[in-house]
Amino acid sequence: MSEQPPFAQPVAEHRWLQQLEGNWKFLGECKSPEGTLTQEGTQTIRKFGELWMLFEADTKMGEDPVKSIITLGFDPAKGKFVGSFIATMMSSFWTYEGTLDAAKKVLPLDSVGPRMDGKPGTAQYQDEIEIVSKDEYIFRARLQQDDGQWIEFMTSRYTRTS
Repeated sequence: MSEQPPFAQPVAEHRWLQQLEGNWKFLGECKSPEGTLTQEGTQTIRKFGELWMLFEADTKMGEDPVKSIITLGFDPAKGKFVGSFIATMMSSFWTYEGTLDAAKKVLPLDSVGPRMDGKPGTAQYQDEIEIVSKDEYIFRARLQQDDGQWIEFMTSRYTRTS
């Protein structure tokens, strides 16, 4: 009878993600060619076992309700944080990969997704989680332009409610 390989065990990077577990409210801005949209909502971040975190958010875009889910974990074989993003207002499935900064405060997550300017093809994106304190973090989203410049188009500030 063959032995089953051991289950993966959490490492420091998993514990870094686990500091975000809890209930949050957020207020942010999303910029587009049509103008700036203010959005607010709630988010619950919970453990999915010891290796994964689920970020579930509720907000509105205009009058339309929007729900989103982020999954994040750490893959020791890659030496990178990995995850995904889906939202009810889009059909794209986004995958994430990133490396924590040296100060262990900022986690940039690289992704590729559909262009938002109406042109065909894909673009490079980067979402970022910045830990401000145990009860506050900032989430930013950037898009890389054709000239290589990065444009920040969304910023949200999250505060812990429990």
